[in-house]
Amino acid sequence: MRSSIDKFSVTTQDKTQSALEKRIEELRESIRRSSPFASSEKTSSLYTEIDPKRGEFRLALWDSPVVITFPELVAYNSQAVALSTAYQGLLTYYFAQANGFPLSGRWVSYADLPGGRTYAPAFQGYSGDKLAKVFQLDVNRFEKACLKAGGAYLEFGEVSFIFPALPRVPLVVTYHPGEDEFPSSCQILFDSAVENYLPVEVCAILASMLTGRIISSNNS
Repeated sequence: MRSSIDKFSVTTQDKTQSALEKRIEELRESIRRSSPFASSEKTSSLYTEIDPKRGEFRLALWDSPVVITFPELVAYNSQAVALSTAYQGLLTYYFAQANGFPLSGRWVSYADLPGGRTYAPAFQGYSGDKLAKVFQLDVNRFEKACLKAGGAYLEFGEVSFIFPALPRVPLVVTYHPGEDEFPSSCQILFDSAVENYLPVEVCAILASMLTGRIISSNNS
């Protein structure tokens, strides 16, 4: 049985997959040059040393426990099955970029992230607009899907849910119910400090993953 993490993986074409795998290896090499204890502190993960040259990081990805071996830096789910390449990449970018900067608690749109404004319309199309199209005027169905996908109610806007994607990368989904002649709207927001943990293009992939989780939860 596939884990709740891999169930929502983003598929890629072979050529893109190969390029991603190469980039993952480059990032892993850079992470190995740092102390695993320092990496643990910066990412809010738990590092357990097995011997002076080997250990394991433990953290939660969405609502699922993950183990990352060191020095291999390969991520596994709770059934000891390696995660998909997309999620290996997400976690590797997180460990490579994390600097321990505190979260701000200030929610911003993708357009407000460094380098995000140019791609914001496309981002909205495959994230918030996609959610709004699925749930339309049905607030209750939206709430049930978000709760099932691991979200928690957040007092922000009209209807909002917070999702702890990674220990220091929370996402918020806001929903503004429409009326018969006015469509509903949704938007995915980030903590303004997310640039200290993920590149802007990976933030877009993460939001796409969240969109898939919510829609899949609605369909299951």
